[in-house]
Amino acid sequence: LAERAGQVADMIHLEEGFEPRTRQVTVTHGRNRQTYTMACRYFSLERWDLAEPWVVNMDGEQFWVLSAIEGRVDVVCGDMRETLLAGHSCLLPANLGEVRIEPVGQAALLKAYLPNLKKDVIEPLRRAGVSDESILGIGGTTRLNDLAPLL
Repeated sequence: LAERAGQVADMIHLEEGFEPRTRQVTVTHGRNRQTYTMACRYFSLERWDLAEPWVVNMDGEQFWVLSAIEGRVDVVCGDMRETLLAGHSCLLPANLGEVRIEPVGQAALLKAYLPNLKKDVIEPLRRAGVSDESILGIGGTTRLNDLAPLL
């Protein structure tokens, strides 16, 4: 039995199993960091590490799900305010307009959304000076990378 267990263990490639399939790209905006963790035609996931308020525009194209993972943030739109503590999430409707994300101290959020890959991922990263090779990594290392045909 021990010999068979050793043979099975030799066939398992744990190192390959733990290799990340995407490569993250981080862009700095003042004291805030936006990390693109992965993107495909079905969804995109970003991590925002916030140290100062960040204003975004919900332009009617897509909704976002924001999930606080560290600290506390206030999501402000007009006279509406929603407080997110770590572990809490909220949905930002597509037509909300200008939204102010205000961290209380340091905070981190995850932003999930259905992207227009060119408009939401490729173009902003190119404007920030990120190479196409680095952008490609956000889509993964397999032939299923949805960013590849757009670059």
